[in-house]
Amino acid sequence: MKSTYRYLIAIAITTTLAACGEKDHAPQTVEKSADTASSVASQTAEQSASSDDRETYKYSLSDGLDICFRKLKDKLGGNAKVSSIDSSFSEGKDIDSEQDAPRGALTTCLASYQDPSDARKLLRSRMNVHSGQFETPEPVEIDVTGDASKFNLNDYVIALNRIDASPLQAFLDSRKLKLS
Repeated sequence: MKSTYRYLIAIAITTTLAACGEKDHAPQTVEKSADTASSVASQTAEQSASSDDRETYKYSLSDGLDICFRKLKDKLGGNAKVSSIDSSFSEGKDIDSEQDAPRGALTTCLASYQDPSDARKLLRSRMNVHSGQFETPEPVEIDVTGDASKFNLNDYVIALNRIDASPLQAFLDSRKLKLS
C-alpha cells in the first residue's frame, strides 16, 4: 500500500512539472504523463495483489544472525576489507504494527568496504532482501577532519576473514535472559 502512494505522488509531481513546461510541449508531455500514470497504476495493482500474499524475504533469523556477514563474505571473498556491516531483522506485526516483513525476516543488509580497484576508496552495497542479491556498489564519500595527508583508510577497515561472528548468538541469548 505504501508503494502505491509513492507512485501516485511521483505521478502527481511529474504531471505538475509537465504542466509548468512551455505551451508547445505541455499537452504532449501531459498525455505521456497520463499514459505513464495509467501504466504505473496497473503495475501497482498487480504488485499489491501479489504482495498481499506476503512478499518473500530470502533470509531470516533461521539462517543465522550472521547471514548478512556470510553472504557478504561469499560475494567479496575473505580478504575483502570492510568498514561496516549493518543488518537487521523484522520484529513482526505483533510487536510493530508498521512492520511489513514477517517476524525474523532479514530486512537490512548493508556493507561499506574497501574498493578492490582503488584501496583509497570505499564502496557501499545493499542486499536486495527479497532476491538475496547485492545491488551495484556505490562510492562512499570520505570526509577527513585534520590533515588529510595523514589519513589511511587501512586504519579503518578489517578483512572479513579476521572477523569472528560466532559470539553473536551467545551475546544475544544472554540479552534475552536479561529482558525476560
